[in-house]
Amino acid sequence: SMSMPHLTRCCLLVASLMWLAATQLYAQADHDKTIRLTASVQESPAQIQLNWLAASSTSFNIVHQKIWRRTPEATSWGKEYDTLATSDLSYTDTNVTPGVRYEYRIVRIFSNGPLISTGYIETGIRIPEVDRRGSIILLVKDNAATSLPTELTQLQQNLAGDGWHVIRENISSTQTVTDVKTIITGHYNNPATPDVKSVFLFGRIPVPYSGEIFPDGHTNHQGAWPADVFYAELDGTWTDTEVDNTNAASRNHNVPGDGKYDQSILPSTTELEVGRVDFNDMTIFPSIATTEIDLLRRYLTRNHQYRHLIGDYASIPRRGLIDDRWGYRGEDTFASSVWWNFTSFFGSSNITRADWFGTLTTNKYLWAFGGGPGSYTSATGVGTSAQFGSTDSKAVFCMMLGSYFGDWDNPNNFLRAPLANTTGGLALANMWAGRPHWHIHAMATGRTMGYGARITQNNVGAYPTGFGGGQVHIALMGD
Repeated sequence: SMSMPHLTRCCLLVASLMWLAATQLYAQADHDKTIRLTASVQESPAQIQLNWLAASSTSFNIVHQKIWRRTPEATSWGKEYDTLATSDLSYTDTNVTPGVRYEYRIVRIFSNGPLISTGYIETGIRIPEVDRRGSIILLVKDNAATSLPTELTQLQQNLAGDGWHVIRENISSTQTVTDVKTIITGHYNNPATPDVKSVFLFGRIPVPYSGEIFPDGHTNHQGAWPADVFYAELDGTWTDTEVDNTNAASRNHNVPGDGKYDQSILPSTTELEVGRVDFNDMTIFPSIATTEIDLLRRYLTRNHQYRHLIGDYASIPRRGLIDDRWGYRGEDTFASSVWWNFTSFFGSSNITRADWFGTLTTNKYLWAFGGGPGSYTSATGVGTSAQFGSTDSKAVFCMMLGSYFGDWDNPNNFLRAPLANTTGGLALANMWAGRPHWHIHAMATGRTMGYGARITQNNVGAYPTGFGGGQVHIALMGD
């Protein structure tokens, strides 16, 4: 199950009782904390029209509806952009310029029901295609470098074709997380290196651990979690002198001087976008691959096919699947992450509620979400790691949420399992979305998934976070 942390249980008792009373009065759905927002654009005369759906229940009483606009580079939303009536379901903005990205936020305030709902979208007219993205540091574990030279050369060519300047470094088994951080920081601070933005960890690159956290709410899981954000945050202070906790599994132990850091919250904002492809201890897939190297090779093949629209990737429907076993949970409604993003990507009519494997075994979706009470290797109602080894899952990009498996550095972990799927599987990325909420809606205007990961890690007040905002566990599995 997914429970609330013990530190907040007492103060949440009254709120929980109030929430239970509210759910008895109003039939609330997992999308009620979101405004399902889409956009259409017109070049001449220039205008952007926003559209959104009505509240799911006519018994929800809207008392205010507000709109903000900003450029994505802005550090705050500022004052309200314009006025809306409580009955409005669309808004047309004529004060727009082609070639400029605009980000909108709409907020509904109710006197009952969900109390507050929000929507976000990034859009624009003829936004220029990006042909120069900056530099990406590709860190490759030495065993993969030795075994996959052709495939890695192809990856580098693909990255260059997508606009990246690739900086390649091989990482040996003797190097530590601090050695890897030194390599990254050296390139980032090198004036001769153009605009370092991203880091791609490929293979068993050393895993940083940090904190005394349990974002899934289980105290038997409290301690240091994997923290790839250590490689993304370059100017804050990371210490290993304070936390002393050995109550959970040995992987999560954190004591002074053990090489696991104290910080539960990021010491400052991340500078870099970081993604990881790591099949260490993914041993449950013997029918499709016998070694870690086999799984890495298969991932690179799929990565190449997606980038060039080859095979199954030649025709991926622009649609999203939601297999949500959690439902409405007030501010802690996990599926909010999905509705914000999927609606801005595809529109509500292209989002399907359906069983994960019952649908994805034979039907292709660009995005899918699966959420339910979890273990390290499963999410109830969604599936198990073993199923990913025996059954096709034809979703390219994934979001998942359940207990335990957000702590991903363990054998046959469920968060990593989609990336190691059968020969008919299509997954290239996955994220533990809902604690906190992920905000990747800018991908609809050509941003990268890494950009969305960094926005999510650095989110303090720009968007709702739910529980776990700013914590060190927020990580992207995939390229």
